Amino acid sequence: MIAPTSPLARWGRALAVGCWATLGAVAAHGTAGGQAPLLAVLPVGVATVLVTGVLAGRRLSGTVVVLLLAAPQLAVHLLAGYLHGHDAHLPPAPMLAAHLAGLALVAAGLAHGERLWWEWWAVVSLAVRVLRSAALPATAPLPVAAPARSTAAPLLDHVVVRRGPPAP
Repeated sequence: MIAPTSPLARWGRALAVGCWATLGAVAAHGTAGGQAPLLAVLPVGVATVLVTGVLAGRRLSGTVVVLLLAAPQLAVHLLAGYLHGHDAHLPPAPMLAAHLAGLALVAAGLAHGERLWWEWWAVVSLAVRVLRSAALPATAPLPVAAPARSTAAPLLDHVVVRRGPPAP
């Protein structure tokens, strides 16, 4: 079973958050008429995945999720504006509204997914513990068989060889 803090789960969650954050930024930028070239999107997506991968070893709070989503939106906007020769760093009102709406939608979805991930892990962990304790009976000591009498070496008949740890 994969623990939520295992490397596979951390980077899987980081990839999901990074993709959703970058797609949300591109969608919000494009909805208001802006263009988001691949040269602006790719480094932001990679950086978001890396930063999220570092943070994904623990539960992400709502504030951290919002920051993880707002930073790529700002970065995509600034890089796309720079690549298209725009000097204004403050987006026009429709684009700002689109960015905020995209931020709210993706943040709500990711916060819900984050909550479900950790709840799912708690339920599965409990189920595994219950099933494991029900499937494995309490171990009873194994009976020790009497040593077999050998006729080949009667001098050693009194020696009892026991293997394993001493009995309590």
